[in-house]
Amino acid sequence: MRDAAVHIADYAATVGEMRKYAAGVNHQQPGDPRKLALAVLKLADEKQPPLRLPLGADTVGRIRDKHAFVERQLAEWLPVALSTAHAQA
Repeated sequence: MRDAAVHIADYAATVGEMRKYAAGVNHQQPGDPRKLALAVLKLADEKQPPLRLPLGADTVGRIRDKHAFVERQLAEWLPVALSTAHAQA
């Protein structure tokens, strides 16, 4: 992480706080930057790359949690969701 040479006092409560947060978590990330770079290079070489490629177990976990939540809501509200179709003749 690199820090700007000049910090503007008017932004201390916003950008300044984010700068402090980023400095505190830097080098604490769960992923390996070298492995990330290799994954990006593999992606760049693909003839048909995926539309999205979540990288890291933390990202995959969050996506799985979100999908499970969406599936539960869909199951609960499926009758209402399907009730909006035109009647079949």
